[in-house]
Amino acid sequence: MKLYKQKLKSLLVEGMKTPADLPNGMYIRVIKDPTEQDSSVEIWAPKPTNLRRYQGQSTLEIQVGWVGFGRKKLGSNNPCLGASEVFISNTVTQRLKDIGVDPDGWGPLMYDIALEVQGKKGLMPDRDEVSAAAGNLWAFYRNKRSDITRKLLDDRHSPKTDDTEDDCQYDTYSHHARNGESPEDHWATYVYYKEGTPIIDKLEKLGKIQYGEHPQSLQRKKEREQSVQQPPRERPNQYTHDMSDNTSRRRPRRTRRRPPTLAQLKARKK
Repeated sequence: MKLYKQKLKSLLVEGMKTPADLPNGMYIRVIKDPTEQDSSVEIWAPKPTNLRRYQGQSTLEIQVGWVGFGRKKLGSNNPCLGASEVFISNTVTQRLKDIGVDPDGWGPLMYDIALEVQGKKGLMPDRDEVSAAAGNLWAFYRNKRSDITRKLLDDRHSPKTDDTEDDCQYDTYSHHARNGESPEDHWATYVYYKEGTPIIDKLEKLGKIQYGEHPQSLQRKKEREQSVQQPPRERPNQYTHDMSDNTSRRRPRRTRRRPPTLAQLKARKK
């Protein structure tokens, strides 16, 4: 508890919302992709029923923020120490205002939760480009968060080390670095790690977090259930001719001989 309070002080300096700031009905949803391609941290809230823009929607909840992270954009050319990048983040300001919630500070909360979800795997900025607000947050992690550690990445186009596991794209650094600012001094060239899960633990204690299954996991689960419920159809025996089964083999049709005519019978008697 003491450790959580110490970290809470640094988070307040950052302007980040805390689990206690979540009002009734508002919660965090974490969806972890087992393949580490596309995971997310999301914020959901009850849909306001008194506003016309939400009338007619069948859902009872609205998504007011999300952070997507994974390795789906990196490819084999960017090992990046096995870390995931934050490739999308958004806080829907208007929706938060519609439910009477201060819209500031929810992005940093989702980022911190994503760091806790990643654990020893690590999290890093988008390798192509980030917004100014996201850049400020990563700079805060690098310069002012003692509870967050980091490892330097190597430029894959101009590597300085023989180890290829730390090779990574440096485009974000190129876009945001000031004149003369070295990679070692910039926030965009690091993977960040957070030890422990103090925020997730607090959310669980408050009952403010849910864990959803990734769509790919749900699809695989559905396929497994269907394979159990519908055993493979047996092939019909080629020697059986059960005409009630449309898949069974039909007997060849026999032609019936016509009875002889009266003239044919008289001709035989002669």
